[in-house]
Amino acid sequence: MSKTVKIVVWLVVIIVVIAIGASLSRKGGDTGTGPIKIGFIGPLTGDAANIGQNSKAAVSIAVDEINAAGGINDRQLEVIYEDGQCNGKTASNAANKLINVDKVPVILGGACSGETSAFTGASEQAKVVTLSYCSSVPTITEAGDYIFRDYPS
Repeated sequence: MSKTVKIVVWLVVIIVVIAIGASLSRKGGDTGTGPIKIGFIGPLTGDAANIGQNSKAAVSIAVDEINAAGGINDRQLEVIYEDGQCNGKTASNAANKLINVDKVPVILGGACSGETSAFTGASEQAKVVTLSYCSSVPTITEAGDYIFRDYPS
């Protein structure tokens, strides 16, 4: 594994752990015993699929490393991957499923700014920590207390 890939993987590991910890502490703690579910929204198909597929691979490596080290508080991580297709409506539907059906405390994504902007309101209202790994529109950072991005404007 190249040095750059290792750095990216460790950055993803750190971000995932911080986001989960922040989410669980804000919600009063999750006392469950099963896996901790994380949502992922990205363009897994379509014109920007390369970005989404690479991001999915990085998240998968990070989660595998976290789980191999015992998980978080002895709980494994489970990622539910959704295809946002860099499309607002598709991403919004994916986020609503992750929030309301899968009950994830954290969503990583979306990649495209329009994808992310389409569901920040739902994430904020549900108090689901959302970290966009690739959205560049500055207003995403201002969308609420639970919405973050780590990509420059």
